[in-house]
Amino acid sequence: QDGRTHFTDTIHRQRIIEEATQKEESAKRTYGFKLAPLKVPTQIPARQKTERKETRDWGEQSRLFQSAVTTQVDALADELGLPANVLHEIGAGWRAGYEQITFPHKDDTGKVIGISTRKLVTGEKGSVKGTNVGLFYADNWDRGGPILLVEGQTDTAALLLFNLTVIGRPSNVGGVEYLASMLRDIPANRNIVVIGEEDEHVSKLGDEIFPGRTGAISSAERLANALNRQILIAFPPKEHKDIREYVSQHHEVSELLGAFQESAEIVRPRATAPTL
Repeated sequence: QDGRTHFTDTIHRQRIIEEATQKEESAKRTYGFKLAPLKVPTQIPARQKTERKETRDWGEQSRLFQSAVTTQVDALADELGLPANVLHEIGAGWRAGYEQITFPHKDDTGKVIGISTRKLVTGEKGSVKGTNVGLFYADNWDRGGPILLVEGQTDTAALLLFNLTVIGRPSNVGGVEYLASMLRDIPANRNIVVIGEEDEHVSKLGDEIFPGRTGAISSAERLANALNRQILIAFPPKEHKDIREYVSQHHEVSELLGAFQESAEIVRPRATAPTL
């Protein structure tokens, strides 16, 4: 680093001298006199780096979006086949001018750290610039019974319809660090269940891939190692891609929990748990 800085300073001084020499020769030819000797700095002051600090209050931003809601969340609820109140429980809002439904990302303490977006007409998903990725859950998320870890906001809302304990992961593999912090004091006899999705895609190479299933397995393994306890993996009832799709068509909590129990697999921690 010191060598590079010295080299840069030397080049800078040479350029100053060359420019001064050219000006002196030009003045001599034109006016017949020399310019005063130029004082060349022996050291070029280093540029001061300024750090940008994040000052946005994501909690206040989320509250503003929630206060802007008129009928937009009702429209999304109708499209999803869910009551609007479960979307409001996880903080659904409206981003005017962008035609987007919003949902707050929360950290393990409940602090809002970013905002996810969903186009009302097209369903296109994104986030507000600067968002930090977190989890989706209601303020009173712990309602007893097994803790169900689903993927996304709408699956989270779907299980709130049954008053279950549910936390939404931001993606098929995301949010494990926050989950580990939130759930570290949960007793071993209370089940923690990672709920996967039965989504099938074709990769760029033409292979069939199942990100919802493989992501659930990966998340369960990492969580088991982080908490040093067993974690369950389960999937929606057959012929349904995800929890929201099933709930919108059936509204039967007993059948849903039965499907979880039937498909459940146990993931145990490795002998030496690695870092997340």
